[in-house]
Amino acid sequence: MKDATDACFTTCNWPAYDGLGYYVTCLPDGSWSAPGGFCFPRSCSGSPGPEWANSGCAFMSVGSQCTAARPSGQQGIGYVASCTIAGWQVTARDCSNIPTTCSFLPTPNAPEGSKGWSSDCAGRANGESCQAACDGLNPYFGRGY
Repeated sequence: MKDATDACFTTCNWPAYDGLGYYVTCLPDGSWSAPGGFCFPRSCSGSPGPEWANSGCAFMSVGSQCTAARPSGQQGIGYVASCTIAGWQVTARDCSNIPTTCSFLPTPNAPEGSKGWSSDCAGRANGESCQAACDGLNPYFGRGY
């Protein structure tokens, strides 16, 4: 049986939490006091890198993940970092420029009834179009593809 001078202690769940831990004291009436002490989640200070500027990552708790969007005009999943006991661990830096040209012809074979894709279709810039004229034979007439 506990007497009035006994106390029970618990430690913080290291390594994710730090602090002095908590304690309760056995009171003269046989009940326990309210808990005292504290534990706080460990966190990563600062941001994972310049790509995360203004991302709100600073002081996220251990186990959290922070993402930053890729810049406009780029492709990829963006930037991802995880807050670990050892600090920020970057798990993805996936951003690259969107290709500015189409390197190949639109399809291996142009649509039926056309004269085929012009060889200058390869290398066209984003937003440009390429045309395959109708061959003019049988029922194939019109503006093309």
